Amino acid sequence: MATLDDARVYIIGGRSGAGQGALIGANDAVLEFNPRTNALVRRSSTGFTLRHSFGAGAVKTAAGPRIYAFGATGLLNVLDARS
Repeated sequence: MATLDDARVYIIGGRSGAGQGALIGANDAVLEFNPRTNALVRRSSTGFTLRHSFGAGAVKTAAGPRIYAFGATGLLNVLDARS
């Protein structure tokens, strides 16, 4: 999960189901929750490798906000968090 400075929250990757569960599918791999509108919407997962048990952080860059996902296997990828 990563939170942008405008309060949007990105929910990224994970598992679902009983036991160890299965990886979340590509359609639900990146979700954006906007608390101002109380809306949860799917975002593009293009370029995102399906993963679980990792950390994520939002960073402001000259190109706009970016979300970095990282875990035990190293840097995974960057998501474009522009609206």
